[in-house]
Amino acid sequence: MRGGGSKNSPLETLGENANLEISGDLISSSTTEKIFEVSTNLGNKIRLAHSSTSNGKVLKEHGYIYNVDAITGLKSITVAFEGELKLTTWYDDILNGQSVNLINNETSKLSGSDCAWFRIEALKETKIDSIKIEYTCDAKDGSFAYTSFDDLGNLDREGAKNKNVTVSLGERNFEQFEYAYDGVEANKYNQKAFVLGNTKLNKYNASVPNVGEYKFTFLNGIIKGGADVKNPDNTNNSHVFMLLPNHSDVVFENVIFDSTVSFHNEFYTNTWAYLNSLTFKNCTFNGGIFDFPAKELTITDCTFNKYINDNGQNDSNPIWVRSGAGQKGEVSLNKVTFTNNTVNAYRPVKFERLGINNNHFELTFLDNTFNMSTFNDTDLKNYGIYLDSGVTYHSFTLIDDGNVINGGNGDKVYAFNGVVDGNFPTKMGTKILDRNGNEKVIVGGKWKSIEEAKLCSSIDEVATDTNINVSSSGTAIDAIKSSFTGDNATKQSTTISLPSGNFSLKDETDRPSLKDKTVVFIGSGVNSTTYLANKSATGTEKGSDYSFDGAKLVVFKDMKISLGTANYNGFVRPQNLVFDNCLIEGMGHYWGDKTTFNNCKFSLSGADYNIYLYSGVDFTFKNCEFNSPTNRFMNAYREETSTEPIKVNITNCKFIGAEDTASAPNAKPVVNIKKYINPIWQITIKNSSLEGALNKEKGFYQAEEGSKGFVSIDGNVVWEAE
Repeated sequence: MRGGGSKNSPLETLGENANLEISGDLISSSTTEKIFEVSTNLGNKIRLAHSSTSNGKVLKEHGYIYNVDAITGLKSITVAFEGELKLTTWYDDILNGQSVNLINNETSKLSGSDCAWFRIEALKETKIDSIKIEYTCDAKDGSFAYTSFDDLGNLDREGAKNKNVTVSLGERNFEQFEYAYDGVEANKYNQKAFVLGNTKLNKYNASVPNVGEYKFTFLNGIIKGGADVKNPDNTNNSHVFMLLPNHSDVVFENVIFDSTVSFHNEFYTNTWAYLNSLTFKNCTFNGGIFDFPAKELTITDCTFNKYINDNGQNDSNPIWVRSGAGQKGEVSLNKVTFTNNTVNAYRPVKFERLGINNNHFELTFLDNTFNMSTFNDTDLKNYGIYLDSGVTYHSFTLIDDGNVINGGNGDKVYAFNGVVDGNFPTKMGTKILDRNGNEKVIVGGKWKSIEEAKLCSSIDEVATDTNINVSSSGTAIDAIKSSFTGDNATKQSTTISLPSGNFSLKDETDRPSLKDKTVVFIGSGVNSTTYLANKSATGTEKGSDYSFDGAKLVVFKDMKISLGTANYNGFVRPQNLVFDNCLIEGMGHYWGDKTTFNNCKFSLSGADYNIYLYSGVDFTFKNCEFNSPTNRFMNAYREETSTEPIKVNITNCKFIGAEDTASAPNAKPVVNIKKYINPIWQITIKNSSLEGALNKEKGFYQAEEGSKGFVSIDGNVVWEAE
């Protein structure tokens, strides 16, 4: 945190009431300004502030004094005090700072090239008599430029280039602003705005600099007087108009935004001008905040106060983030970091349309507290974070950990809009992770509903040579022929999107060989699209689906897989087989050499087990739910010898079984391990749960005497036999 400050304490400027002696190169200014003025030819003003004092000159425990404005070339600090003090100094970021314990009246020598900021913290209640500061005003390699708010209006590109231009804001107000950005009177911008920068820094059709050449930090102030607008569709009179160079990195720190603000106004400089990054640190928002014309957005250590939009209470969102506000090309907003914030609100922070023009984007939500109020409504809109299905234009990574919600709609932080079949829809390649990079499942609420909804990782995205959209009257076999015959005879992979209906390649005698090919089927949802693997099943191996014999990779996503109740159904001899967000209905035996089930639901009706681990040597089940009224889930059983161990990895899965023996007289544990023909079973179960009284009684595994291998549950080997 540059310049000190406390998220939970108001900043009070030290002045004549502090009774502190400020000596050396600092002299007291008039008592009415409550600031200290540098007695050098720079003419800058340096203010000191404190976070916690008692009767003017005593710092409470953990209270601190710091410089609000940077002191370039800081040489030494000498403090006369009674108690215990710690001094921390840094140049650009306190996280890279150096700390020492101070000794009364002893000078601490400092390197002016390495520090521009200091903080004196009381380790216990401490009386301070005087502070002496020496400095040279020589900034390290010229990379800092400190300027007043008024002088910012005269700064040009050359003066700001390759410097961290740091501006103390003070109290500022929205004012009427007129600007014809392209010189055309009819295009004149004419409304209230808060303006940062000038036309020397950016203007219509100005040249576009490189990323990293311009950085602006706006410190310590309050911005007042913007309009109470309803949502991002109408933000007149609330614009923060940044006449700053394209690709700039902009930071607001220790700033109070006392009204609704919209940052989309890079529209009005260079055509589709945008920032490289926009960061808010230790800021307070008393109104809504909309639109972010930047590639990256960071909001950390900020407080959002209870904002009610008088023009429409349903739009009382403290944040409303949309991509495309600014540059609409490949660099439109694609990274959002929201950490350690306190949100006091009636409506959630809102994220939609992210990733519209990007292949992949990132969301990070860590250690935030959401204190939600319903203001007596029954709309079920009082969650912490709102994600709209518009964020699923492309795959994304969401990192979630440590977020807490109080009040509102119960214990669910997230609300998902656009839920399909109980899941928030995602593109392949989407990752949902905790702070340590482990995959997780987020259980949230369906927007405006008491229903739950899940957000899970999807399989890694598969790039294919062709993309086929099957019409409502089309067939899977026609799509396969289009993918791998005629002009596409040399193609090796295809993605086939299926509409509502039933589809199958089984029994199609004129299908092309799929040996060493990749086929990705994407359905329209588990209640809309069905792949019939049990078509003309016979209860023998010959009745299985041989359509993908020898295929390199076969993916089924967002559909129902109908396997039926007979034995020996399934998919014969694909090399790799993946089911992503599918409903597995019935019982299958035949699988790929390596088979993955991700975010799948297994439904058993009239069959014996949810699944036979009958063929293949590598099974992965992630984020799956198994439902078995017979209390029989996985049968680890073979009739053919395997030359290598059979690996079964079960992570974040739920097994829902019967309540009593009367309904499931032949109940089994989750994995029923059989010894026939002596396979070696290596079964790893992590973070999975059992539901149903009988299921809990039977447990996770049972190994027939004479079986070989091991079972590990949450890192502990619970059974092993050779």
